[in-house]
Amino acid sequence: MMRVALMFVLMTCASVAHAQDAGQPGWMTADTVSTRFPGEKLVGQSFTSGTQVTVVVKDGDQVRVTNGDKFGWVPAASVTATPPEGAASQPPIQVNLGPAGAVPQ
Repeated sequence: MMRVALMFVLMTCASVAHAQDAGQPGWMTADTVSTRFPGEKLVGQSFTSGTQVTVVVKDGDQVRVTNGDKFGWVPAASVTATPPEGAASQPPIQVNLGPAGAVPQ
């Protein structure tokens, strides 16, 4: 029982450590083509240098980022928390898909 409790505590701490960057603004440091899944080769969205993104989650040397309806996994080294010179931080873009089951008029 003690081992189960210890495993639970360790897993909780690891989850919190991975989530600490979640929702944080970042900026792309180079033109980067993302992948759809971490560790995979399936090409995702492209992000240009200087683009503001939101870091969703960090997993090792990869981060999942979003910018509006664009998302993907990129190398953590290609994202910085420091905005480019002269760039104003913008709030993350919110996409409103409307209520579930809504029919367009």
